[in-house]
Amino acid sequence: MTEVIPDVHLVDGTMGSNVYVIVDGGITLVDTGMGGSEKRIIKTIRGLGYDPADIRYILITHSHLDHIGGLKALRDAAPKATVMAGEADADVIEGKKPMTVPKMRRPLGLIGPLLVRLFKNRPAPVDRRLKDGDIIPVLGGLVVVGLPGHS
Repeated sequence: MTEVIPDVHLVDGTMGSNVYVIVDGGITLVDTGMGGSEKRIIKTIRGLGYDPADIRYILITHSHLDHIGGLKALRDAAPKATVMAGEADADVIEGKKPMTVPKMRRPLGLIGPLLVRLFKNRPAPVDRRLKDGDIIPVLGGLVVVGLPGHS
């Protein structure tokens, strides 16, 4: 684990996106990596002296597989955690809409659809749908800045 700033830690070795653990009156996760990343995330949480049950919030930046792949397993490990995601991404995370894959030129353009087939999205409920200007009660109040388009 790498401490980025005080109380904000980068989980080392996750697959896909970066995953952050914030320690502030409990644990807040920012993204969950690809499926299988939950093991490293839980190891990091334990290394900080906490248990998965101490996860209060799971913030999902957007609904690509490398950001939500570990969500279901982490939600199962922390059933009291509040999952938060943008309004535009919540239906994909919950499995109500199909996941989109960014368009890329070949050969990279072949990888996205292959990954979606190999690493199936395991839907999980979103407890709070975020919109631009919402405040998340972490680190003195994180302000949501909605940037639609990537997903």
